[in-house]
Amino acid sequence: MKILIDIDGTIADTPTEVLQWLGLHGYQCRRSGTDISGVDSAFITYVFNHIVIPRGTAAPMRKHWDVIKGVVEGNEIVYLSARPKELSAVTKKWLRKWGFPQGQVLCLGHDGKDQYLENIREDAVLFDDNKKYLSFQSNNLKIIILGKERR
Repeated sequence: MKILIDIDGTIADTPTEVLQWLGLHGYQCRRSGTDISGVDSAFITYVFNHIVIPRGTAAPMRKHWDVIKGVVEGNEIVYLSARPKELSAVTKKWLRKWGFPQGQVLCLGHDGKDQYLENIREDAVLFDDNKKYLSFQSNNLKIIILGKERR
């Protein structure tokens, strides 16, 4: 079985202000006034590399991880995020820094994450904090919502 794990708001306590600034997690981007596609990828990477990660502002959400870790053993782990693909490397670095188990890291953007979930055919469980993903639940895909929804 695949265990799909969202990053921001599920296992990473990414500040709302950062999500708003970058246009992540369904927020409009303050910098460009549009969605994340209007933001320069170098700027996004800079913010995460030089502000979010070094300041520890995206600390792990250990209580959420305690819920998830009981089902990951013996299953395929996929970190599935709506972060843009430009944040794949920094996301992998963050996961290693905090000792999360190895798994595939997919930073697909909002549309890409939705498409991935629409097309999944094998048995899977998604851990997320956004109730919007409940609409993707099916016979083979179960959704578990953790924590407060940010919207």
